[in-house]
Amino acid sequence: MRGNIIYRKAIPLIDDEEILSVYNQAHGRNLSVEWFKWYNYSCPYGANRLYVAEEKSKIIAAWGMLPLKVKLNDRIVTASFASDATTHPAYQHKGVFANLNKFVQRCEIEEHGVEISIGVFGEGDIWGMKHLGWEILGDLDFVVCHSPSIDFKIPPVVKLNRFTEEFDSLLLRLFNSIKFGIVKDHKFLNWRYFDRPDKEYHTYAYRHKDEILGFITLKYFVDDNGYKKAHILDIYFVNRDAFIVLVNLAKAFSIAGNCHELDCWQPKQSPYLDWFYRHQFEPSNHKNTLKSNIGPVKHLPHQDWWIMLGDYDVY
Repeated sequence: MRGNIIYRKAIPLIDDEEILSVYNQAHGRNLSVEWFKWYNYSCPYGANRLYVAEEKSKIIAAWGMLPLKVKLNDRIVTASFASDATTHPAYQHKGVFANLNKFVQRCEIEEHGVEISIGVFGEGDIWGMKHLGWEILGDLDFVVCHSPSIDFKIPPVVKLNRFTEEFDSLLLRLFNSIKFGIVKDHKFLNWRYFDRPDKEYHTYAYRHKDEILGFITLKYFVDDNGYKKAHILDIYFVNRDAFIVLVNLAKAFSIAGNCHELDCWQPKQSPYLDWFYRHQFEPSNHKNTLKSNIGPVKHLPHQDWWIMLGDYDVY
């Protein structure tokens, strides 16, 4: 590889537009500066740690690691999420990405004490990332409902425009019951779903008397062929009855939007996979893969994962 390439930490605000330009060129996107600032600087767990490769003062590759908290068995561990990883088309397949990956890993471990660093990749990216030292943790399968039907009257729900502190006890209850997942509170959820400048999400809370029994976040998505989906991005509930209410609400959302399908991430390690299957969902052949770039995750549990599409779907 050329010897005049520098690997360094990005300079906030100074490097933003150049990083965004490289990302948009490489991935065929048109993400805005407003989106970039929201995602990279507003997360309650901390700003995205951006790293770049530079040749002759020109950024040719970039990589972000967003700080997170992850539940691993009985511990909350220091973690990060791979984001914005990209190489300018003119520099692909020349070793730049591999060298940037090494620089990122070293900084994350030595300077930030990261124990788990995860990323989500499509099927076409899996084996290339494996050659860079990424370990496959498991598949994130889409379960799909194609012809939703609702056989009971859905109880009243409230459409939210912000999460409040009262949702934290619900979130804590769920995270106490799982063994692997990204830990969130109301501030994180507000950042993720209500502060984003370029997408519309629909979040509903289900209450009974004074108790919040669950909530669900949904969005519509139309692909390049006009195929319309309703995504369940997040869903939390205290029991099966609350789950049934929220899933039927999602079905009504899909029907109202004239969608071809309603879908949701449910890895095989999900404790609630069978609940979805009992309510008109079925397996599909579409999936993403969860990987770690700081080697194998020690003591990765074999069950009770809660990884949602909203943990990733930001582009």
